[in-house]
Amino acid sequence: IICGYGMTGQAVVDELLNKKYDIEQLVVIDNNEEFIRYAADNNITALLGNASKENILKKAAIEKAQTIIITTGRDDTNVLIGLSAKNLNPDISIISRANEIENKKLVRQSGADYIITPSITGGRLMVLAIKNKLSTKLLDDLLTSRYGVDVNEREVTMEEIGKKPKDILKIVVIEVNRGDTIYPASELDNVTLEKGDWLVFIEKVI
Repeated sequence: IICGYGMTGQAVVDELLNKKYDIEQLVVIDNNEEFIRYAADNNITALLGNASKENILKKAAIEKAQTIIITTGRDDTNVLIGLSAKNLNPDISIISRANEIENKKLVRQSGADYIITPSITGGRLMVLAIKNKLSTKLLDDLLTSRYGVDVNEREVTMEEIGKKPKDILKIVVIEVNRGDTIYPASELDNVTLEKGDWLVFIEKVI
């Protein structure tokens, strides 16, 4: 479920479709009729209404949803949507936008598992671009996954157990997660992969 279909919401849907998510599994909620018509014209299930209202979330099948992405431009609205979503589906994963950094705590308290602050992310990229144009291009590429390279994650396979991360072909491992322990790229030469490890890696987009 994507709450808010402005520029951010549209970018979210584009990226989901880019990553081959089933369009029939996506539901957009917005209180703007023009945005809803635009979503419907692109064959996306769209509901007109206030996403913080339980009856609207129920129409979007909130009880069955795995993830809700909250992208509105108002933090108070994002908090209310998060609270309503958790009330109807305690197991749902919530990814929420925080427009103001001082509101991140409130957004977290509303049940958000992951919080994105676009202004902070954008500001850091702009400063990075002053002297680090190549790395900025790479980061921008990673954020879109449309061209060049992408960031992904998966569990190690049986064939990879006992290997070093650098020995895995076709991907560049940048982090290994083992339970509550995280091994960053700087420590991977000393890591031997075990069953249950999760890899965070960069791969070429086909």
